[in-house]
Amino acid sequence: MADNNEIILCLIPFLLDQLDDDDDDDFTLPTKALMLDHRARRTRMKTQHFFETTVPLFLPDTFRRFFRVSRGTAEILYQHLGQCRELRKREFRGGREENQTEKKILMTLRYLASQENTMEISDRFGLTEYTFLKHKNLVIKCIINNLLSKFIKWPSVTEMDMIATNFNDMGVHEFPGIIGAIDGSHIQIEPPSENPQSYYNRKRFHSIILQGKCKDDMQFIHTNIGWPGRVHDAKVLKNSHVWESGYQKCEYGRFHLLGDAAYPLRVWLLTPYRDTGHLTRQQTYFNKCLSS
Repeated sequence: MADNNEIILCLIPFLLDQLDDDDDDDFTLPTKALMLDHRARRTRMKTQHFFETTVPLFLPDTFRRFFRVSRGTAEILYQHLGQCRELRKREFRGGREENQTEKKILMTLRYLASQENTMEISDRFGLTEYTFLKHKNLVIKCIINNLLSKFIKWPSVTEMDMIATNFNDMGVHEFPGIIGAIDGSHIQIEPPSENPQSYYNRKRFHSIILQGKCKDDMQFIHTNIGWPGRVHDAKVLKNSHVWESGYQKCEYGRFHLLGDAAYPLRVWLLTPYRDTGHLTRQQTYFNKCLSS
C-alpha cells in the first residue's frame, strides 16, 4: 500500500485550492506543511531574459561590480574558452536550444564573485539548478585545463629584465632585479565539517590561503592555493615548489622576489630585517625603503 505522504503529494494540486478556505481544519498539520512546501516550489519563478536583456544594459562600473571583471576581460574569456571543445555550442538539430557559451561563463563568474547560492543564480539566469551546476563545473574545468598555464606563468629571462626595470621605476628608492612580490590572501569559506579549527585564521574567520607572486602590472606569475587559514605564510611557501627552485627560477641570484617579514630571507627573496628592538639606523632605513 502506498505511503500516506505519497498519496498526499499526488493530491496536492487539488488540495491547494482548499487550503485558504475557512474549513481547512480538516487537514492535519503535516498535511498542511507538505501542501505549503509544494506551493512554494510551484510558485518559484525564474528571472526571464536577464542575460539577454538586462546584462547588455549594464554600465561598465555595474558590470565590474556584478561580475568582478571588466567587459574587456569577459570578452577575452569568451574568446579563449569558446575554443574549448567542451564548451563549443553544438549544431542545433531541434528540441531545446543549447545555452550560449557567454551565458555559461557569466553565470560562473557571478558564482565566483558573489555569495549567492545556486538557487538564486540559476533563477537569475533562468535555468534549473542542475543545469547551472553542470555548466559551472564545466567552465571551471576548462579554465584550469586550458587557461591556467597560459596566463599564470613564470617570466622568461627577457621578460625579467623588463619587469625589473619597471619595478625599479615604480618607487623612489632603487631595488634592482625585482621581478615580483609575494604575499598571501585569505579566501573566506564556510567552516568545513572536518577540522574546522584548522581553517580559522588570525583575522577570526574560516579561510583557505591563496599565496601569489605578482609582477609590476599585478599579473600573477605563480600561485599556491588551498592551505588552511591557520597555516603560517612561511610554511605555505616552504611547501611549494618555488621554495626548492626559487634560486634557479630567479637566475641564480640575478633577480629577486620581495616579501614581508612573514617570509624567511633568501638570496632570491628579499625581506625586511626583523625588528627585535635593536635595529641599526641603516637597517631601519632599509626596511622603510622596502615597504615603500
